[in-house]
Amino acid sequence: MTAPDSSRPFRIGDWRIDPVLDEISRHDRRIKLEPRMMRLLCRLAEKPGEVVSLNELLDHVWAGVVVSQSSVYQAVANLRRQLGDTDEEPGYIATIPRKGCRLIAVVTRDESPAAGASPPAAGTRLRRRN
Repeated sequence: MTAPDSSRPFRIGDWRIDPVLDEISRHDRRIKLEPRMMRLLCRLAEKPGEVVSLNELLDHVWAGVVVSQSSVYQAVANLRRQLGDTDEEPGYIATIPRKGCRLIAVVTRDESPAAGASPPAAGTRLRRRN
């Protein structure tokens, strides 16, 4: 997939990511992320399968803020916890020691209806308004 549009929802594995709302959801579970955490997730999703260096993450996610590489590792660990990932068998984000992180889950466009919109019931005819 091409890089996700950060203004539209997309999917990472079975999670629906809504960057505008800073929200991730799966099944009936919704989690509100801090904006920086969402920027981290979106940056990784822009390059699925590729190692994103610690310096690149610092430059894009923490732009203008002086933090150490340990801040990146802490944020990634927190994000992995939110996604239900484990260190032993990561399913979403793999840490590449001394290099960076890599999103290993599949990234796809979200084709589901917009939040709050529901498709018409089967057999329902849509009426045209004049």
